[in-house]
Amino acid sequence: MSDKFWDADDVEGKYMEVLITQEEGIEYVYWVNLASMSGDEDEYDWSIDVAVKHHNNLGLGEVSENNAEAMEPFSRNESEFVFLG
Repeated sequence: MSDKFWDADDVEGKYMEVLITQEEGIEYVYWVNLASMSGDEDEYDWSIDVAVKHHNNLGLGEVSENNAEAMEPFSRNESEFVFLG
């Protein structure tokens, strides 16, 4: 199985990285596709909303927007994050 490396420079402006930290300190990383966002929304707030909704639907424990931070993507291997949208 391949573990593709994603360079942050190649996805800048296309994805937003959202880090969700649960109360126990467990971290989850999501890359949210910005192409799904309408033009009048804030990309940081919108990405957090998408990631939190997805995370809460997984049954991993409820989190809120206060548990999430959005940022430009960090170069990572594909096994380190989940694509959304």
